[in-house]
Amino acid sequence: MAQPVTKIAAGAFTEDTITEAALPGSNADHILYLKLIQGYAIRLVHLLPGSQNDPVRIHLSIHELEFQPEYEALSYVWGPTNSDEYWTSIECNGRQLWVTKSLQSVFTRVRHSDRPRIVWADAICINQQDDDEKSHHVAFMNRIYSHASDVLVCMTGGSEEVAGHTIALLHEHTLRRAGFASVNDMPVLNDDDPVLSDPRWPAFGKLMQNEWFKRAWVCQETGVAKHATIHWADAAMDYRHTMHLARWVVRCAPQLQSSADWSNWRDNEWRHDQSVPDYSIVDFLSHAKGLGCSNAHDHIYAFLGHPLLQTNTDAGISVPIIKPDYKKSMLEIYHEFTVAVFPTAGVKLFSAIEHDEESLNADIPSWVVRWDMDIIQNSLGYYPDFYFRTSGPEAKTFTGLYAPVIEGSVCIVRGIHVDSIIIRHKFSADGAMYDVDNVKEALKPDNVVNETLDAVLDIPANTDTPSRYEAPERTDAISLTLRTGLADYLRAENDLSKHRASFEAFRSVRDQTLGREAGSHDPEREDNQMTIRKANSYWYDLSLGCKGRCFFVTRTGYYGLGPWVLQPGDECWLFEGARVLYVLRKVQGEGAYQILGEAYVHGSMEGEIVKERGKDLVWESVVLK
Repeated sequence: MAQPVTKIAAGAFTEDTITEAALPGSNADHILYLKLIQGYAIRLVHLLPGSQNDPVRIHLSIHELEFQPEYEALSYVWGPTNSDEYWTSIECNGRQLWVTKSLQSVFTRVRHSDRPRIVWADAICINQQDDDEKSHHVAFMNRIYSHASDVLVCMTGGSEEVAGHTIALLHEHTLRRAGFASVNDMPVLNDDDPVLSDPRWPAFGKLMQNEWFKRAWVCQETGVAKHATIHWADAAMDYRHTMHLARWVVRCAPQLQSSADWSNWRDNEWRHDQSVPDYSIVDFLSHAKGLGCSNAHDHIYAFLGHPLLQTNTDAGISVPIIKPDYKKSMLEIYHEFTVAVFPTAGVKLFSAIEHDEESLNADIPSWVVRWDMDIIQNSLGYYPDFYFRTSGPEAKTFTGLYAPVIEGSVCIVRGIHVDSIIIRHKFSADGAMYDVDNVKEALKPDNVVNETLDAVLDIPANTDTPSRYEAPERTDAISLTLRTGLADYLRAENDLSKHRASFEAFRSVRDQTLGREAGSHDPEREDNQMTIRKANSYWYDLSLGCKGRCFFVTRTGYYGLGPWVLQPGDECWLFEGARVLYVLRKVQGEGAYQILGEAYVHGSMEGEIVKERGKDLVWESVVLK
């Protein structure tokens, strides 16, 4: 057997150590690769030419990263791997090698017909059965993708027609964005803008709903790339141009309900390419929570190549802020990572906390962020453009100034007790209940969200329920709370008449859908089209605010939205330096609390508590366990 290579010259070292066919992911004891756990040695795939129906043939070679030949890196969906039916064999260095059918399909798709193509593919360029090698390579995965001449984003599905529509929309967006420095400078579209009625948008929606976007690793794979190209159906599209259009949809045309991504991590370019000016680790990883990972460690490891998750050594070398180690448990990694980012993130990090009953009872402090939990749609406490400032206007940033103190398994913060919760109404955490963009389709009688909405919308008329809001204001308080005070990510009360119109349209369309209100909707009538569009706009904001949360009423009559696991008796607290409130639960007999997550409390989000208490304001130490 060949010995491990400790130093590799500029030339290639051919991987000839494959002794027998072996199935990745199996319990086979056969040696598949020589071990690469030193320096920046990588394997490359030499994809031999072939036509559509020819078998796939490759050669593996080893190179020092700084001396490698020009190569392209593949970004694709692995697909399921838990059954033999998902595997097939290809020829590797003259021997049989088992790979996933999805990778075999990608090889068939990207190979040239007349010449070899050199690519890097994670599934076979890293020995997936060796945790030491995986941990070593993950630590410099960003270098592997950043050295590639192009990252080939290979997406399944699509058709020539939908791809053509998407390319046309990208061309038109290039003209639209001319003259604007960033997405933030571009105008938000009104509900009656004809662009929203363009029949080609569903084609772009199909692209953004592709399974590829649900993978966690794709953010790094494309983020650090010199250039990335989407291959979809028979079309090729510039990845970063596509992501700019996606961010524009989210920021300026949210009625279209598309998704955004993070497009450029290279050096300091990402700071100028983002839609928000002080994008942080918390923003980034929280947005990525819903992305798929076959290994829960990868909710952290998949993003270690981002500049925010890198630190410089004394020698000026950029390395991840924690060292990848697949031998550690998931909870150990989450604890280590939370401690590592607290000094810079401060209380802002608490807005990434989500819990279910199982996680609250797990052997890990409640203040440790569980990056594998993805219950809610939209966190409130870290996006800098949200208007929330519960600690007052001075709490604009989150630096070491407000960092909590960590002592072993406890975290100590300064806080103010605000109120206790006495009533809750639980919204479903099932994303399928909110996925449909159209209210008429979404809120049919069999949708369990209707039951919670009925209970919440009846609160203003219930004289037994405490309320700190005057009777005429209660409907506004309810309707604003359901969308966490936001309309298209802006302060809804800035245009209260527009908010009321969208809420009334929502109630009307919902009542008619449930057969509670007489009348008919002619979808061709302009006034009905506008009503539905306003209703859909409100439904979008409600979905962001309510999915996986509880509507609650406090002892003094505040209305709010809080964590899904909250119960009557839990408490609302304000932490020094925080932009939102948090819900805590007393740990019996210990003088400490568990933190359940963040909360929106109507009438308390702009420093009112601090202002009302004035000279009587006293911050106290709060022990979180």
